[in-house]
Amino acid sequence: MINMVKKNTYNEKYASFGNNDVPEKLKYELIENVFDKVAEHYDEMNNLISFGLHHRWKHFTVKMAQAKPGDLI
Repeated sequence: MINMVKKNTYNEKYASFGNNDVPEKLKYELIENVFDKVAEHYDEMNNLISFGLHHRWKHFTVKMAQAKPGDLI
C-alpha cells in the first residue's frame, strides 16, 4: 500500500487532498466541507446521474436483506 502521508521539515504530517498536499489535521475538515456543500443536492444529483436507477438498487438491497418496517439498515 502506498503511504500518502508526507512530513515536512517541522515533522508535521501532510496528506494528499485532490492535487494538493495539506496538513493531515486539516484534511478531515476539508473533506467535511466538501460533503457539507454537496449534501443539500446529493439526492437530486444521484437521481439525475443514475437516471433513477439508484431507487431500484435501494429497493433490491432492502428486499435481499429481508428488512422489515422499523429495521435499521
